[in-house]
Amino acid sequence: MSENEEYFMEVVSQLSATEVRVLSFLYNNDAVDALTPIKTANIREQLNLAKSSFNQTISRLILTSMIKSVNNSRNFSVYLTPYGMTGLHLRTNGGMTL
Repeated sequence: MSENEEYFMEVVSQLSATEVRVLSFLYNNDAVDALTPIKTANIREQLNLAKSSFNQTISRLILTSMIKSVNNSRNFSVYLTPYGMTGLHLRTNGGMTL
């Protein structure tokens, strides 16, 4: 296994339950590219998460490239990246089929 693969596996192993829930939500709602992002406000509302922990979760997922953001003047939306899909697949032991 290469250093990059080891690093990715380490990042995936440290995903919190909330982070996995957000990734699953994006996956289940087909937010998998820049054309189909979901507003973060909608995600937070649907998952019933506290604002501060949700913002921390979104920030961490963006920093680890599991999700990407789409910004426009009215909305802050996110979508799942290929890294996020692979990470979700690994964390759910294949429960989320790619």
